[in-house]
Amino acid sequence: MKNKPIEETLTESIAQIEQAKQEWEATVDSLSQLVCLLDKQGRILRANRTVERWNLGRVIEVKGQNIHELFHPGCSNPACYLDRFWSQTWPELLQGRPAEHKARDDVLQRYLHFQVQPISVKTSRLDKAIASFAVVVVQDISAQKQAEAALQKAHTQLEHRVEERTAELLEANAALKQEIADRIQAEGTLAHRAAQLTLINNIGGQVAAILDLEKVLNQAVHLVQKLFNYHHVALFLIEDEVLKLKAVAGSYNPYFPPGHTQRLSEGINGWVAGHGKKMLANNVAAEPR
Repeated sequence: MKNKPIEETLTESIAQIEQAKQEWEATVDSLSQLVCLLDKQGRILRANRTVERWNLGRVIEVKGQNIHELFHPGCSNPACYLDRFWSQTWPELLQGRPAEHKARDDVLQRYLHFQVQPISVKTSRLDKAIASFAVVVVQDISAQKQAEAALQKAHTQLEHRVEERTAELLEANAALKQEIADRIQAEGTLAHRAAQLTLINNIGGQVAAILDLEKVLNQAVHLVQKLFNYHHVALFLIEDEVLKLKAVAGSYNPYFPPGHTQRLSEGINGWVAGHGKKMLANNVAAEPR
């Protein structure tokens, strides 16, 4: 088989290269990311069709611009994040080191993620590879940021609801503890009252069998003092418009002489007998009667 002429082989090779170039450009143009090829001075050599979809200009018009001019036409703000990013990044790229940056672009109203990769080329086998070009890939991460913000908001709301629910549970628990304490106290009061009634019933049963009044009264005061554990119990009856001590039990027994009496106008005992009402004095030193 004869070899193809050099011209035919060269033509086929050029056609294959052109086809590969078109396929590659079509692939890059289909990307959602913005892709730019920059020269050593940071000027755009090529850009994919995303520049048009982002309304940054036509592909044939952006050649020769830098990234700052492409995104922010006419911007002269030295505090602009793009100006700072490129002034800090480009020396690193020339040394062959990649870089990336995330920022909210207020002009474009987008959150952007920049990835910059240097392309190093050797001029000869002996030369050290130096960065001659750079590829910039810019991704719109606005949807991701919005999702993160929504997730953070939902997380904050959930924490707030958990805190509210926890506070409600703590309040309900405190109320339940108070209710239990109140019930225990009420049950204790009822139990104490039931014990008192039982003791009174026992006293009544014991004194009922005694026919002599003096013995009944003495038995009653001693049972009350003993069963209720009182310090002092005394029993008076009204006779001839005075109170007469009929029976006494407890620590004060030796202080009352036989036949002790008290006028109805005197003291707490006299007031109770005269008015027919009960009285509780927790501090007799401060009680005027």
